[in-house]
Amino acid sequence: MTNGKGYLGKLILENSRFPFVSGVINVSPDSFYKGSVKTNPREVEGAVKKMLTQGARIIDIGGQSTRPRSLYGGPDQSDYSQELQRIRDNLPTVLDVVASFDAEVTVDTYHRQVAEYALQQGVAGINDVTGFKHDAEIANLVAQHGASAIVMASNKLPGDVISSKDALNALKSSIKIGLDAGVPETRIIVDPGFGSWQGRSFEVDVQIFMDFKRFQSLGHAVYVAVSRKSTVGIPTNRKDPSDRLHGTVALTTLLVERGVSVVRTHDVEPTIDVIKIVNTFVEKE
Repeated sequence: MTNGKGYLGKLILENSRFPFVSGVINVSPDSFYKGSVKTNPREVEGAVKKMLTQGARIIDIGGQSTRPRSLYGGPDQSDYSQELQRIRDNLPTVLDVVASFDAEVTVDTYHRQVAEYALQQGVAGINDVTGFKHDAEIANLVAQHGASAIVMASNKLPGDVISSKDALNALKSSIKIGLDAGVPETRIIVDPGFGSWQGRSFEVDVQIFMDFKRFQSLGHAVYVAVSRKSTVGIPTNRKDPSDRLHGTVALTTLLVERGVSVVRTHDVEPTIDVIKIVNTFVEKE
């Protein structure tokens, strides 16, 4: 595996078989996986405590769904004001719970107003699924606050890349936007962007997996998010995300074996088990 080192708050990230686990908290009712939706601070508090107790070291909270409408239907994405209100209502609870653990918080957004509020509250990073392409000002905000950024492979919209090569080039341009804004190289974390996103071909996911070493060769910490996505739903013919845990565990096992820095998941406990099993039974390099 190719190592890339990075930082998210106090966490030191390396592409290894011992990745950190990031638990997903969705406070938008439009999320593609309804099992992850929390509708009020009390539910958020309970979910965060559970994830951290199970071993998560990062909590990623999002206030707007970026699910592919072509697959899951539903209304258009909310504007930033609604997203911002959801984050204002729930982020303080997340930060309060996390303060009692050795963990960090990221906010999943590509709107500068939401990113600015989150950074002012002290989150460790912004998870931008457009890779700074929707609004490059987010890169400036991340730099000003000394935070980290997770940039997903995108040309303009979330996951609109059409091949593995396109994803690599999209990440290279996102890295450049971040560096030009003053974000330290070690605080830019790359996400290859698994998922059908905008109805793109499933074969792109297969290409990304096959070319995984090329994403590691970018020299940055690698963040993967396959949890309950179409990435595991299509080959298993599981249309309902609630039926995709087994496929998620299987693909996560393969990715952990290859070496990643962070695994984003709706299911912390099974993911922790995957990491333990891989590191027990896979021959050390």
